[in-house]
Amino acid sequence: MKQLKQLFRLVYLSKRFPFVCLRQKRKALLVLVTENEANCRTQAEKVLYEKLRELGYYPTPRYEVGGFTINMALVPYRLALIEKTKDVDEKKLSRSMRKKGWSVLYYEDDKILVDTHDYLREIKQQARPTKNVSV
Repeated sequence: MKQLKQLFRLVYLSKRFPFVCLRQKRKALLVLVTENEANCRTQAEKVLYEKLRELGYYPTPRYEVGGFTINMALVPYRLALIEKTKDVDEKKLSRSMRKKGWSVLYYEDDKILVDTHDYLREIKQQARPTKNVSV
């Protein structure tokens, strides 16, 4: 009975051919922890990097996911921190990142430099501990 339940967790139905598909197990992403503060391009990214390091997170600046370069990423949590600009199509980027299993938070440079506490609180809520991450 237990094996049957596990089998049903791996199988799902889709609207396109082939109609019966198998789920692929996602492995936890691991990143070598190094001091990456030099990769931060703006002052806001440096401030955000320092604050996240103080809280015990290991942010990775300039991380690439599926052709997109993320300003700051918390890889084990699959959380992307992206700067709001006029060039960025937020809906399209959020949708494509969600398909890859990532959550996206947008920030503005001037708000990060003035007050980071609200944004850090939002990051803490989004970065829930996973099975493979110890905080």
